Amino acid sequence: MRLSEINSVFPGEVTVLRDGVFEKAFLVGKGQERNVQVISFLGNIKFLDGILTEVPECVICNAESAEVLTERYAGGIAVSKNPKTSFFKLHNYLCSVRSNDGVSIAPSAVIHPTAVIGMQNVSIGENTRIDAFAVVNDNVSIGDNCHIYEHAVIGTPGFYYFMNEDRRTLVEPAGKVILEDNVAVHTNSSVEYGVVVGDTHIGKNTVIDNTCLIGHDSIIGENCTIAAGTTLAGGVIMGDGVLAGVGVTIAPSVHVGSGATLSAGAVLTKAVEPNMHVSGNFAIEHTKYLKHIKAISSVEE
Repeated sequence: MRLSEINSVFPGEVTVLRDGVFEKAFLVGKGQERNVQVISFLGNIKFLDGILTEVPECVICNAESAEVLTERYAGGIAVSKNPKTSFFKLHNYLCSVRSNDGVSIAPSAVIHPTAVIGMQNVSIGENTRIDAFAVVNDNVSIGDNCHIYEHAVIGTPGFYYFMNEDRRTLVEPAGKVILEDNVAVHTNSSVEYGVVVGDTHIGKNTVIDNTCLIGHDSIIGENCTIAAGTTLAGGVIMGDGVLAGVGVTIAPSVHVGSGATLSAGAVLTKAVEPNMHVSGNFAIEHTKYLKHIKAISSVEE
């Protein structure tokens, strides 16, 4: 798509200063893969360095930023009164015209009659089982020997909104959900799509217990165990072999290193190093947490 075509979809949305071509929306600073031509937005000139570092093919910006941008950036430029809103409206449009590769279900897959299977871009591997009332929506790839238990939902929009004319509007998911081989997702758990950054990806042999939420754009490694009631907010990255106890909460974009242990009820707001054991709210290294509990327990009332 060309910048000069935006106004044919959203009349009067932008003024094109320099035309350019793009295929996908791109958020600077999120580590998004660049396998196609992309468009980003610059809402404030203080974030110019991000644009100059990652150099998207096209940028939507405000009039003030355009004066500087035209001198320091060679790509396509469009001016909008609200660049962020224009960007996400365009993102949603691009999601609406994505291609459809149909549905592929392996002959040995077992799908309960009450399960719901999407009609676009769905792949289900050999010996995978989809139980009663489970939902596998569009744009989902499930590997071999997986098990999706009752009422689990694979592929649901992320909790990600933008303001559009004083109204909150959902940012439509551009990514997929990918489950590798031997993944289990138990009853009443849900896995959100990748939204803007990429896909939501769950590695081989990972098991997810009841009533868990795997947030949009999260990446979970292989051989992880995620116990009941755990919540991963958007953009969480988890290494291999992580053990998350019951009711763990992980804040957006937090990285959890391979081999880490997260005690029941832990609330993570910052990165956890590989093989580290953390506990508490907010989570700290486990032995420090125990010392803290002993110290406050010994205080006389």
